[in-house]
Amino acid sequence: MPTPSIGQLIQSRTSGRPYVFVIMKFRDSEKDALFHRLKNIIDHDLNMACLRGDDVLAGQDLLAKVHGLIDGAEAVIADVATDSHNVFYEIGYSKAKGKPILFLGDETKLPADLRGLDLMRLADYPEDSPLFAQNIVGHLKAYAHAGRELLRSMLLGPAPRPSYIVAGPKYPSEDSKIPGQVPDRRTFGDNLGIRGLVSAFGNLLGEHADLELVSAQNCAMDLIEQDVNLYLIGSGRVNPLATPIMHALLGESPLFEIRPEPGREHERDSIMRFYIRQYGGAPVALGENVRPVGSEGLQVHVEDWGLVLRGPHPHRKKRIALLLAGAHSLGTGAACLAATRSGLIERIERKLAPDVTLADKHRTIWALVKGHINDADGHLDEDGVTVCDAGAIG
Repeated sequence: MPTPSIGQLIQSRTSGRPYVFVIMKFRDSEKDALFHRLKNIIDHDLNMACLRGDDVLAGQDLLAKVHGLIDGAEAVIADVATDSHNVFYEIGYSKAKGKPILFLGDETKLPADLRGLDLMRLADYPEDSPLFAQNIVGHLKAYAHAGRELLRSMLLGPAPRPSYIVAGPKYPSEDSKIPGQVPDRRTFGDNLGIRGLVSAFGNLLGEHADLELVSAQNCAMDLIEQDVNLYLIGSGRVNPLATPIMHALLGESPLFEIRPEPGREHERDSIMRFYIRQYGGAPVALGENVRPVGSEGLQVHVEDWGLVLRGPHPHRKKRIALLLAGAHSLGTGAACLAATRSGLIERIERKLAPDVTLADKHRTIWALVKGHINDADGHLDEDGVTVCDAGAIG
């Protein structure tokens, strides 16, 4: 039986709930008491899980486990009341990943470049002080609010209801599995996008999100003219609405194209390529990184490019159109994660600044991303997505 990935182990511990990761020394009765105090507050008052490094027993190296725990956390709490090299390594990794951090302890224990950040002095809060719980909840709510605002800026149109997701996830089967692996029960692209969009809309609009999911292969082409927000997943090969939306948002001389190789446009299984046009020149195909598998000449993509493209709906005011696409499923998956995970959205926003903000829904914005599969199960997670560049049109 394959060893569970870090993500699967975290899922089993949290039951899918968002979680806070606590950085502190282990096997210390005083620290254990503080952790259980935090865990009770976060679970009871925020309905979030709370994890520490020793909560997840993984059959792989410790560093990979810690990285995975931090990567998936909504926020980090770091106990700096005692000096520890491991604690400060994990703090540095959390900062590099853009995670909001609340420090517990004494400012004199913090290095100079971390002072001035959010800090709660434990000495100010006696045992079981209600003020301690209030401050913990207040900080973590502020962090969660920042993540929701990033999702809102990226995904919601001026009039967010109704919204349509147009996608066509493939049906997994024995024939679709990679030789040597168990049959694949997920898809890189469409599944990540559908799950991310549904989660974000539920977070932002609650049970009245008015979100529809329709088949890309079977939807009517006149959906593009309806008074709805459109969220399209996949290139024109699998999603017929993608090509007209790309043309409408990118204009006559598009910066990006996702199309078959020249001379193979009419082939049933034509190979799709991702093209970029630099400095007004001819489009150039971006390189792909593939790995051979099995003995039958099959290949699987290890790295692939994706495009996040969002702009005003071409036919309806107060509506937006969002396209998440790549030449292959790995690139599409990278685009889906980049547009629906607050940490990656923040990186897109930093690339855009200071010329334009994500909250400006009157301009078309784009982000070029790259996805790299993980080694644990050959799939894609947030840590495998790089935001390479971003910009605006118009």
